[in-house]
Amino acid sequence: MIQRIQSVFLGLIAILMTLFLFLPIWKKMDSQSGEHVVINALGMSHLKGETLISEKSAIYIFILAFFSVIISVISLLNYRNRPRQILLNLVNSLLIAISVVASALLISDAEKILLPAQKGNFQVGLFLPVIALVCNMLANRFIRKDENLVRSADRIR
Repeated sequence: MIQRIQSVFLGLIAILMTLFLFLPIWKKMDSQSGEHVVINALGMSHLKGETLISEKSAIYIFILAFFSVIISVISLLNYRNRPRQILLNLVNSLLIAISVVASALLISDAEKILLPAQKGNFQVGLFLPVIALVCNMLANRFIRKDENLVRSADRIR
């Protein structure tokens, strides 16, 4: 049932969260020393030129985002069972929100590493789960709307 609007939103969630897995979330550079700190879904890397100074793993963000992709695909394929779709989307909202909060906490830790007075730059990867969260809420809204339509049609019969 790809023609339903909620299916488009669920597919968009899967695409956005897949992109989140691979795109940078945050970056901070010191142009004088050549040092920079980069955060992505796998973790934080502190580099000087091409040399790795330190690294902090954040595999939990990657796992949360990966499960979010899986759940959105499962929800997309469960178009005949709308109550299950709603439940899966609620779980997916929780996973996406936790990944956003975990990314924000990792960014707050990384701010202290290099030039604490200077702020880092948010990259496109930080905004993708927020957009996915909005799409998830819209998908849930349209699924509930379909469910209410089916229930009202059953009452008429």
